Amino acid sequence: MNKIYKIILFFFALVSVLNAQPNLKIFPKEIEFENSFSRSREMKFYNAGTMPVIIDSISIKTDLFLFRFDKVSDFPFQIFPHDTVKMQVILANYFTVTSNETEDTIYVYSNDFENPKFIEVKIDFFDDDFPKGKIIGQITDGTSPIANARVNFLYEGNYLFKSTRTNDLGFYDEELPAGNFIVAAEKQGYYVTFFGQQFDPFNAEPVKITRDSISTANIEMVAETPTNNSVTGSVSESSGNRTVKKGIVVVRKGNHTPSKVQLSGKASPKINGIYTAFLHENGTYTVNNIIEPGYYFVQAFSDYFVPSYYNDSNKVAIFWQDADSVSVTSSISGKNILVQRDSSVGAGKALGVVSPGQSANTSLNDVLIYARSVMTNDIFSFNFARRNGRFNVINLPFGKYELIAQKIGLPNAKSSPIIIDSINTAISDLNISFNITTVKDKIIVPSSVKLYQNYPNPFNPSTVIEFDLPSGMNINLSVFNILGERVAELESGFLEAGKHKFLFNAKNLSSGVYLVRLKTGSKILTKKIMLLK
Repeated sequence: MNKIYKIILFFFALVSVLNAQPNLKIFPKEIEFENSFSRSREMKFYNAGTMPVIIDSISIKTDLFLFRFDKVSDFPFQIFPHDTVKMQVILANYFTVTSNETEDTIYVYSNDFENPKFIEVKIDFFDDDFPKGKIIGQITDGTSPIANARVNFLYEGNYLFKSTRTNDLGFYDEELPAGNFIVAAEKQGYYVTFFGQQFDPFNAEPVKITRDSISTANIEMVAETPTNNSVTGSVSESSGNRTVKKGIVVVRKGNHTPSKVQLSGKASPKINGIYTAFLHENGTYTVNNIIEPGYYFVQAFSDYFVPSYYNDSNKVAIFWQDADSVSVTSSISGKNILVQRDSSVGAGKALGVVSPGQSANTSLNDVLIYARSVMTNDIFSFNFARRNGRFNVINLPFGKYELIAQKIGLPNAKSSPIIIDSINTAISDLNISFNITTVKDKIIVPSSVKLYQNYPNPFNPSTVIEFDLPSGMNINLSVFNILGERVAELESGFLEAGKHKFLFNAKNLSSGVYLVRLKTGSKILTKKIMLLK
């Protein structure tokens, strides 16, 4: 009897072991991207089994999609029984989608008995006739061609779109979608050099691509000067230990009372005190052979992450005021940078110019433009201002934003609030000025609520609307057509006392007379404005 009992126990134990297995569930099994403003989808990987699920890899079109997890760093990783891991899928290169790519499949490889798992992808918009052009050029050291140099193309200045290699004669050519590109060359033994003979993305000269255009971007690289001065570190996500695998790190001379760095006709790392390195696949960076010892800021940039500086507290430092400069007098290691995710997955644009304003002696090099949500204070996107002050912040979702200009050593400069919506997907003619106030400046508080006539008037397609508030109060600023229908809401909520300016872009409206209405409590003020196209 005792023997039979042991056989039964062994049988149940064997059945229990055989039934213990991983069971990967993925929700949803289908994802759909409806339009260019709807390009992010969240998925959940759930282990419904009794053994860990081991995710070996994911097969996805990396030229179209970007994916990232919330809890894990790299493959392979495991999901314990009854645990969940979230994955975000972003349709990154939405501007290159053709009809042949509107349906796709993501494959998830694991130790699940059903392997691989399938995720169906559908894209509801495409353009079989999107314009393309070419960038061609030669990479040299001034006299001889540089073979097998890597040439990187950054779309609109901040998205590492594609890379190629030079041939034995230093030549390269690449077909690219229409838009503005920054071109950079890198090879061991040379300083990373950008088109325009610059050594950083801030001051690089953009290359414009239009339909069937051929643009030439020759780059003359500079051989590194052997020194013992270097900076190494890593770039990781702030929400975990996941490394960032694609991006650049810019090291530029300065501290919190920086000396002015002059631009010259022909730049050099020594003159400009600025260096760039592209991230390695393991998330590390190395900037070798820094010519002049001294204090430097170290800043990281990556696709769909907010730029961030190194600081000693190992915290995210989006603005230079929160950064710590690094004393580079030898080989410095461990300068790790944390970056937070940027959820700029829309298609809105904000274009304009940044100017020195009252700080007339300020040069426009090294200016970074951020878009910050007025509602949540989140940073959503960024762009480098060119040396002529022009900027183009892209990928904005629907929402209300203010643009922030950052330059080391100066207070932040801000734009008037703007709104990206289904009517106004692109806001142009924005102006941001670095106006430095002193203790002698007097803040003038208006004596009453006043709505001024817009300027210019008539306008096409943008105009400035200005009003005064004698005290802090809740307001609503809207634009109506002659039928009394609201066509735009420019501001709604609490504003401090003072003068306020808002830019109204009527790009998608027809010519005619409109009414601007300012409502403050029981008081309503209106002005007629005229759009002429």
